[in-house]
Amino acid sequence: GDGMIVVTGYTSGNGEFGPFRDDRGGRGYIASLNMTGHWQWVAYTEATTLRESIVDETGNVFVIGYESEATLTLWHSDGTAIDSSTSGGSAAQLLLGRLNSTGHWQWVTSIPTSTSNSRIVGSNIAFALNGDLYIAGFCQTETIPSYIMSSSFTCTSSGYTSFVAMVSMDGDFMWAVPSSTTPHTDNGDFADLATDADGNAWFTQVIGTSRD
Repeated sequence: GDGMIVVTGYTSGNGEFGPFRDDRGGRGYIASLNMTGHWQWVAYTEATTLRESIVDETGNVFVIGYESEATLTLWHSDGTAIDSSTSGGSAAQLLLGRLNSTGHWQWVTSIPTSTSNSRIVGSNIAFALNGDLYIAGFCQTETIPSYIMSSSFTCTSSGYTSFVAMVSMDGDFMWAVPSSTTPHTDNGDFADLATDADGNAWFTQVIGTSRD
């Protein structure tokens, strides 16, 4: 929105973004700059790896990644902390969130994991034509529940199952489909996710020496 630049990631030590500093470490961050390269704000999440962020025309920021907290602490850009129950635990579970143009969290949602060996990781995000969200990720040793799609699908322990899903701008899951019926033996990350002028979602993915 209006030339806004957003960077997303994870800091294991002190986080320094111009005049903004965080000494807690082990935090996911979302930071905003203006068109002249001046830091505007930084918001944080507890013990979260954030993989990608996008900004809509009004400056709302959407972020995707994964976390492993039953109760996730979020920090607005003004330092105020809020807690959000994500029904998780020790395993990696997909995290999707929305902030407004001033770095205040509006909502977070997740696909919770059920065992300590499970993984559901969010890796990519893109806008649909109507402002809803396409997201991509991968899972292992877990069942993507039926409330996300008409019939659930299972990610086995023998490999990684990649998937694409649609989520409303308010954080409601609408559907999800696996990219392949055969699990991959390597990490199932998508390289990129994008939409065309007709609203179709396209993704690229390299798994070892094979492509989907």
